[in-house]
Amino acid sequence: MRIARAPPCSAPDLAVGKNDDGTWTVTFTRPLAGDTGRHALAPGKTYNFGFAIHDDHHDWRFHHVSLGYTLGLDDAKAAVKAVKQ
Repeated sequence: MRIARAPPCSAPDLAVGKNDDGTWTVTFTRPLAGDTGRHALAPGKTYNFGFAIHDDHHDWRFHHVSLGYTLGLDDAKAAVKAVKQ
């Protein structure tokens, strides 16, 4: 059994999800500055990442994993664009 834990960061990250007619939209919010267990996001740089979703039920379990994505702040080539607020 593996227990997933968030890395020790000084500020919590925030994720808010919304289901609109079967389409999920999730917004992730976090500081741009780096910290213990967290990379700093810098303008013009691209970062690789992926998603893993654990679908647990009492008699079965699925683990869905995405292909790789790129994240960028002020980077038009990135698949996911981070926006500084």
